[in-house]
Amino acid sequence: YLSSMLQKFSSYWWFLTLSGVLFSALGAMLLFSNEFGLSDLLHYLGFVLVGMGVFTGIINYVMMRKESHYDWRWFALAAAELAMGLIILFNDNWAESTFIQMIGVWSILMGAYLIYTGLKKTTKSIIVTLSGVISLAFGGLIFFDQMEEGNLHKLVGLYAVLLGIFVINGSLKIRAWKVNHETKDTLSE
Repeated sequence: YLSSMLQKFSSYWWFLTLSGVLFSALGAMLLFSNEFGLSDLLHYLGFVLVGMGVFTGIINYVMMRKESHYDWRWFALAAAELAMGLIILFNDNWAESTFIQMIGVWSILMGAYLIYTGLKKTTKSIIVTLSGVISLAFGGLIFFDQMEEGNLHKLVGLYAVLLGIFVINGSLKIRAWKVNHETKDTLSE
C-alpha cells in the first residue's frame, strides 16, 4: 500500500519541499524578528492552510480524472485544511488562544510517533528518534506551560524551523525513491 501511495504522490515531492521551506521561513521570522509575532504567524498559517486545501483538492481531482479513481481521504484532508485555514482567518482570537495548546498536543503525539518509528527494527533511525525526543520536549514545554509568555513564540519558531527541515528531508527521500523506481522501470524495459 505504501509503495502504491508513494508512486501516486511522488510526482508532487516538490510540494512537500515547498511546505518545508515555508515552515522554516515562518519559524525563522518568529525567531529573529521582534515585529513578527504569534498573531502574524497565525494569519500566514491560515493563508497557507487555505492554499494547501485548494491545492490538495485540485491534485486529487486531477488524479481522479487521469486514473479514473481517487482516494476520498485526500478530499477529506483538503476540506479539513480549507476549514482550518478559514477558521483561523475569520476567528483569530479563538485561534490564538487555542493554537498554543494545539501545538503542544501535536508535538507530544508527533514525538511519540517519531520515537516509535525511529526505534522499530524495520526503520531504525537515530535522526528520527532524536526528532521525536526534541518534539516531545517542545510539546512538554508548551503543553505544561513551562515557558515565559514572551519567549513562547521563539519556541514555536524553533519548532517550525525543525519541522520544516524534517519535511524537506522527507520530500527529498520521496524524490530519491521516485528516481530510483523510474530508473528500475527504465532498466527493466
